[in-house]
Amino acid sequence: DVAGLIVDAVLGFGDQEKRLVRDAAESGTSVVLALNKWDLVPDRESAFTFYRENLPLHFAEMGDIPFCAVSARPESGGPRGVEKIFASIDAAAAAGRTHVETARLNRVLAGLHGNLTRTEGGTLRVLYGVQAGGPPPKFILFTNRTPRSPDALRKQAAAYLARELSLVGTPVRVELRGKRPRAGERVKK
Repeated sequence: DVAGLIVDAVLGFGDQEKRLVRDAAESGTSVVLALNKWDLVPDRESAFTFYRENLPLHFAEMGDIPFCAVSARPESGGPRGVEKIFASIDAAAAAGRTHVETARLNRVLAGLHGNLTRTEGGTLRVLYGVQAGGPPPKFILFTNRTPRSPDALRKQAAAYLARELSLVGTPVRVELRGKRPRAGERVKK
């Protein structure tokens, strides 16, 4: 259900860690990060702010990835921050099993209308949505037309839902379905 990734806090978050998080997301696994060797980080406050602000930029469709600063050095007083890892794992596992009632989902989606792009020669509106399964949470959003570039819009909608539904560290799956034309109606592209 949840992958724990230990990152050397001194070296930082590199390409290998990014690949591991993406692999976990693609397999439908929630992620929690442990920033190890935190006692060796010179400016902890700046480093903490950096992680808090930059992780969502790289993995927006996973919600806020929980991370904990940990240290196991005996001279720093023994293991510190480890207890937070277990609470984060529990939160990410619960988020992965989240079931969102349709009424609540559609109230949340009402805020997406203004946030979904106008880049395709017209406004793409979400008419309504349903949760189609999980874990991880999968949502089907029914739109007023079929989008020309669905991948970007799918990621945008997934990031919005992960944030608004507090799906911490959990990959969110979104499928966009355009409105089917009625008999004799022209298809808008």
